[in-house]
Amino acid sequence: MITIITGKPGAGKTLFMTYQALDMFLKGYHVYANWKLDFSEYVNNKRLHQHKLGKVYFWSEIPELLHIKGGQIFIDEAQGYFDSREWQEMPPSAKQKFSAHRHDIKKDDNGQIIPLDIWAGVQHTSNIDKRIRDLGQHFIEVKNMFHLIFMASYFELQDLKDDNLRRRAVKRKFFLFDQLKANCYNTHEAVNFIEYPEFPYHRDYPKKFSNDNTGLIPDSSEVAPYAKSRNKRTAKKGANP
Repeated sequence: MITIITGKPGAGKTLFMTYQALDMFLKGYHVYANWKLDFSEYVNNKRLHQHKLGKVYFWSEIPELLHIKGGQIFIDEAQGYFDSREWQEMPPSAKQKFSAHRHDIKKDDNGQIIPLDIWAGVQHTSNIDKRIRDLGQHFIEVKNMFHLIFMASYFELQDLKDDNLRRRAVKRKFFLFDQLKANCYNTHEAVNFIEYPEFPYHRDYPKKFSNDNTGLIPDSSEVAPYAKSRNKRTAKKGANP
């Protein structure tokens, strides 16, 4: 399932996505987000049973997503990854990831299927490529109604087709600012955008319920430390043989 979430700056879009990520984490799903999340304080404050919780991971590069099977992928500021130009330059494997995401599943220890769901946040749907919009199953618009009160409006997918159409929400849900939940992320932290090189790197996570991480670590001693400038040059060379 692909859910597209829109909202103007300050509307509460990232807050809403953080609430959704926390909800999925509490249900036992693994969460992959491109902004920093730390659920440790929430887990400790609520005295939750840790064996029932999921795990939380950080990503910033599209190649990191290609091997994820099952779980919840959250993409804030998705226009930085999926505008028309970036979509055209994206490798076929990445395009396939989104067009066939419903088949990118895995099974848990009991043989139950774990689906792969994608949550994409964007300021306006027109900022992302039409092919991504057409893959979406749900469309949610977030607004700040009054200070600590927010509203999420759910629309039919066909309402995305025409910006001149006066949309009518299928349903609306109000939600309140929750300080404990809001502490799970830093609203002022920027999202890192896309790189295309081969990706022989990984991250280590020292805290059990946080995606605070070591940064990208080479998979072997033969791989040089990760540097965006060098990998960007390598990607350009690969695109122009």
